[in-house]
Amino acid sequence: MGFGLPAALLGLLAVGAPILIHLLRQRDLPDRTLPTVRLLQRATAESRRRLRLRDRLLLLLRALAVICLALGVARPFVVSQRAFDDGRRASLAIVIDDSMSMGREDGGRTLLAEAVERAAEAVEALPEGSEVSLVLAGGPARLEVPRTSSPEAALRALRRLPARTGRGTDLPEAVRLARRSLAGARRGRRLWVLSDFAAHGGVSELELPSDGFEVALERVGGEEPPENRAIVEATGAPDPTTPGQVSVRVVVRGPDGEVPVRVEQGDALLSAGRVRLAGGLGRVTLHVPEQPFPAATVRLGEADALPADDARPMLLVPPAAARVLLVDGDPHPARARDEVGFLSRALDAAPRRDGGLRYRTVDADAWAPADLEDVDVVVLANAPAPSPVLAAALRRHVAGGGGLLVTGGDQVQPRAYRARLGELLPATLSPARSPGLLATEAEAGLPRLEGVPTRRALGLEPELGAEVWARFDDGGTALVAQREGRGRVAVLATSVDDDWSELPYRPGFLPFSVELLRRLASGRASPRAAVEAGEALPLPPGARVRRPDGEVLTVGEEGLFEATELPGVHALLDEAGEAETAFVVTSPASESELAPAPLPDLEGAGGGQGEGGVLSRRPVDPWLFLLAGLFLLAEGVLRTRKPKTA
Repeated sequence: MGFGLPAALLGLLAVGAPILIHLLRQRDLPDRTLPTVRLLQRATAESRRRLRLRDRLLLLLRALAVICLALGVARPFVVSQRAFDDGRRASLAIVIDDSMSMGREDGGRTLLAEAVERAAEAVEALPEGSEVSLVLAGGPARLEVPRTSSPEAALRALRRLPARTGRGTDLPEAVRLARRSLAGARRGRRLWVLSDFAAHGGVSELELPSDGFEVALERVGGEEPPENRAIVEATGAPDPTTPGQVSVRVVVRGPDGEVPVRVEQGDALLSAGRVRLAGGLGRVTLHVPEQPFPAATVRLGEADALPADDARPMLLVPPAAARVLLVDGDPHPARARDEVGFLSRALDAAPRRDGGLRYRTVDADAWAPADLEDVDVVVLANAPAPSPVLAAALRRHVAGGGGLLVTGGDQVQPRAYRARLGELLPATLSPARSPGLLATEAEAGLPRLEGVPTRRALGLEPELGAEVWARFDDGGTALVAQREGRGRVAVLATSVDDDWSELPYRPGFLPFSVELLRRLASGRASPRAAVEAGEALPLPPGARVRRPDGEVLTVGEEGLFEATELPGVHALLDEAGEAETAFVVTSPASESELAPAPLPDLEGAGGGQGEGGVLSRRPVDPWLFLLAGLFLLAEGVLRTRKPKTA
């Protein structure tokens, strides 16, 4: 703390004036005519006591008013350290890490609440004419407030943020979004990142700007985080040795020792035990009777630094696998040269914890409508257009909630497809061309694919209302989908083997294929067992989901449930409002690792200010002048009131 005009503190000597006046002041009591001298003495003494108390209150109020006025004239200020608080107009992009690790408490509140408060103070201090944007780094990173000259929009968004979330951390993508938000900014461009900068957050992968940017990285929370225990895995499976019993495998990470653990379903305790941690890891298997409702929560018996990872939701029984029919348009004895060879290997590797994907393969010239009776998704892989009978069966399959994927290849004749399935397809097919590089659209929510060389691809002209999930670098459509009845249909312009593109050789081919088929199967198959907080889950349109906080939400026409920021058991309700199945939202296990990462050197990042920011002065004199006014007002009210006399 300091004073802008220290010499003005000499005004504090003026506080002696009201004291001197109080000592010199003489008061004459009013004359009274009383029947006896004794009554007169009693009344005089009572009046003196009242006047003495009143005079002392007046003295105190006058002295406090003089002190506040003298201190206010001295212009006191409080020194604070805050990024970019230098009073210059600027275009400021604020990145706030709203991941689960920011939910640990420090000084009685969470790190996320501390970051929000710092950001709000900075927004309120921006001079008129500045711009601000807000990016949230909890996965998936998202631009919460595009660049605006209205600070109220950013303040409203900050007030809406909860004190804790279950999201993972995606700082690199958040920084990229912040940089893009400042493109074309009129003022000096500034980037400010507020995070605990835990080692799992990808700090080493940050692409910090250099030209024309000022950068500040501000760590929230101490350098030495407290010890933390976390449930990093909880899985259930039928116990092969005891019918009617489920084995729950629990993995706990943290400091060595023994900690109680229990399995709960609502308020009911299903099982309890203890897990011993050695070398930072502990495992235990608990046994639970089979339950009508398939979900439960595993919970540690001792709270610690991060409450969010002391409980983990789980399904007691994995969901049934989605069923896929692969119609092979170019079969070959060698799997590597078969049309669906690469795709079938990807399905073999699909994670089993989510039920997996079961598939069977038929040749394009040997399948029949009966093959559609027990499948959730049909893949026409470089297959000729189906016969009228098969086309009618496919329309019934999709209307009933099934999925259909058509992929490109030499056997696909666009004219025949338009004649047989034209009203069902999300795009008009045209002859193959050379399109360039394939990439998935960020808005589609599919696993990322970028720069996939593609030699040939069908021409696709999307229908009105269709969703484009991937494009080529020349602007052409690579993957398009749309809703039909209760089901969904998609067309991939290139093939799923290596004849037309290098897609099967890309690391993202496996998650891309699995997620695409799961999304197409969502109208009929069971939902995935688990999704990470913030991840969209394909569900049938109109499905109702009860979240862990009791709120019931309805899935929109797009068939994606996106309100997954709250970890816990989510129940799917039937028409009567009863829970018939469930899925769980979990947080990444890496979020429980609280060790901080070293911050990158900002010397080349546009003269960045680093962790500390700049020193700023926050004036206090307005509050002192306000207090002085209140004291004088109270003194005036007290002085105008007539003292009661006996």
